[in-house]
Amino acid sequence: MRPTPTPSPLAFLNAVCAFSRSKRPRQARSRRMACGRVVLASGASRLLRAAGATALLASAAVALLQAAGAAALLLGMNGALAQSSPPNPGAITAPKHCPEPRQVRAPDLYGQWQVSFSKPPRSLPAQATMQLERHAEFSDSLAGQLKRDLSAAPGGQVAGHSPRAQLAGDIEAGQLMLDESSNGINLTASWDGQIVPGSCGKRIEGVWKDLSSAAPPDSPDVPFILTRITGW
Repeated sequence: MRPTPTPSPLAFLNAVCAFSRSKRPRQARSRRMACGRVVLASGASRLLRAAGATALLASAAVALLQAAGAAALLLGMNGALAQSSPPNPGAITAPKHCPEPRQVRAPDLYGQWQVSFSKPPRSLPAQATMQLERHAEFSDSLAGQLKRDLSAAPGGQVAGHSPRAQLAGDIEAGQLMLDESSNGINLTASWDGQIVPGSCGKRIEGVWKDLSSAAPPDSPDVPFILTRITGW
C-alpha cells in the first residue's frame, strides 16, 4: 500500500493566493501581504532540504513558518474588515426625547422664535422675532411680544401696525392660537398654526391674518413659519 503524499508548502501557497485574488481588493491586499510571508516560508523549506537537514527538522521549520504566515493572514483579514466597517453613531449617542405635537404644553414654547412670512402684505417685513412666556394671569396660557423692523416701509410706518406688538393665546393639542395687538387695546392680527410633526415642538407652520382697522376687506391669509431659536 503506497503512502499518502503530503501536500507541499508550494501547494498551500497557491491555494491561499488563489483565495485572496477572489475577494475584494482591500482584503486581497492584506492577504497578498500574508502570501509574501508564506513565499519566504516555502523558500526556507527548500534551502533546508538542499543543505541536507533531516526530514523532521525541515518539517518542523515549515510548520512553524506556515503557522506564522497563517497568523499574519488572519491579522490582515481582521485589519481589512475593521477598516471597511462603517462607524455606527447611533450606538454612541442615544436619541433624545421628542414630544408629539399633542404633548406640547405652553411652558414648552417659552423662549425666542424666528418668524418668517411668505409674501407679507402692505410693506410688512418678511422676518420678525417673537418672544413667548407665561401669561401673567393664566398659567396654562401664553403671552409675549413681537418685534419687527419697519424701517423699509414708507416713512418707517405701516398703518395699523407697530414695530412692537403684544401677544396672548393658547396651545391646544398641537394647535397654536395667538392674538396680536399693536396698541395694547385693539386686536390687530391673529395667528393660527400647527406644530410640525417630528420637529419636537421647535417648528410651527400656519397663517397670519391682518385684522387692523387699516386692513382691506379681502385681507389674505399670510403663511408663516416659526422656528425655535432659544428656550427657557
